[in-house]
Formats: sequence, structure tokens, C-alpha cells
Amino acid sequence: MECFRKSNLRRTMVAAAPLIIQALSGVYFVLSYNVHYIQLVGYSTSESLKIATASQVCSMVGNIASWFIIDRVGRRNLTLGGTTVITAMLWIIDGLATAGTPSCIKGVVGLLPWFAG
Repeated sequence: MECFRKSNLRRTMVAAAPLIIQALSGVYFVLSYNVHYIQLVGYSTSESLKIATASQVCSMVGNIASWFIIDRVGRRNLTLGGTTVITAMLWIIDGLATAGTPSCIKGVVGLLPWFAG
């Protein structure tokens, strides 16, 4: 209960906001269906595993890059900017997936690893 008292509520919100924003932005949804979606497009099991592995590598590189960027940009600006970029990429992915043509679907698969970073 101490976390939700008036004096500590702001600290609790600052600590929880990045985790909540990441969950609500769609990162978990996209990454949890990444391999399945890639296989539905027509890639083999080994190719989809390679793409999913590349997605995790992009995520690691993005996290490591944030260590150095956060001191210059600030925590709030980095979180809001990252969420804006993720939202824009989700809209692009949704638009391409809605079109449903094979080239658009391959574009979606190409954007998924970068989305994770």
C-alpha cells in the first residue's frame, strides 16, 4: 500500500510506465506470433527460425543502444519517441498485412525484425 500513497505514487508510476507502455504498444503480440506468421507466408521452418533469431538480435542491439542514448535524450523522451516509432511501424505493418498480396506480406516479414529493435 505504501507504493500507492500520495508521496510515493509518482515513483510507482515512473517505474511502471515503461513496462505498461511496452505491453500496450503491441510488442508482445507481434513477437509472440512472429515465427508462426513467417511460416504462414511460406518460409521454411529453418528460415523462419533465422528471421526470429534476427529479430531477437535486433532487440538486443536496440536495448544496448538505449543505454548510451538515454543519458543524452532522457528517459521520458526516449520512451515517448520509441513508442511513437513502434506505433507508426505497427500501422505500416497493419496496412501491408491488410493488403494481403504476397509482396506486401513479405514486406511485413521484413519489418518484423526491425520492429522488435
